[in-house]
Amino acid sequence: LSSSSFIFLLVCLFYSAISLKLASYVVNNHIGSAAAATRIFGFLVLCSIFSGLIFEKIATWFGKYTVTIFYIITAISMIVMSFTTSIPVLLVLVLAAGFCNGIINPALTARMVHYSPKGSMNFTTSIIIIGINIGFLIAPYFFQFFGEMIGNAGPANMILWSGIFYVLLAVYDLVVVKKDKLTI
Repeated sequence: LSSSSFIFLLVCLFYSAISLKLASYVVNNHIGSAAAATRIFGFLVLCSIFSGLIFEKIATWFGKYTVTIFYIITAISMIVMSFTTSIPVLLVLVLAAGFCNGIINPALTARMVHYSPKGSMNFTTSIIIIGINIGFLIAPYFFQFFGEMIGNAGPANMILWSGIFYVLLAVYDLVVVKKDKLTI
């Protein structure tokens, strides 16, 4: 159960690169204004809501590989995002990442139900919320620390590295799916 909470922490931490770094990326690279990035964020929330609504159907299609597939799509979106110089392309990539996030979170929640003892949903939900909150809380500090550690804390670089970390999450997820014989 605790490793699942840690995965939530990591997912929220790396996903935060979009909300923490995209506006700076857009402005620093003369792609557009901070207002343009803000409009993209508005669509991001809507996209996450939409994907959450159709999660069950998607999870049925992709089964136990749902999380892995959507980690990979998020990774590709973030990696490409870090090299993009077009607002419309950024919008599409951010929407793809937002859509994926709306699938990954309920899929991970369903997995935590698999790991938790019967009758402990309140406890399980609390663990999920703790992981999510810690991930979002430490994200700015993590990006600053990691950026200093590698010698480049620029927005594009942090978005790129978040995409790379999503690839690592996908690899880890494949191991977990195989080892634990998960159905979602």
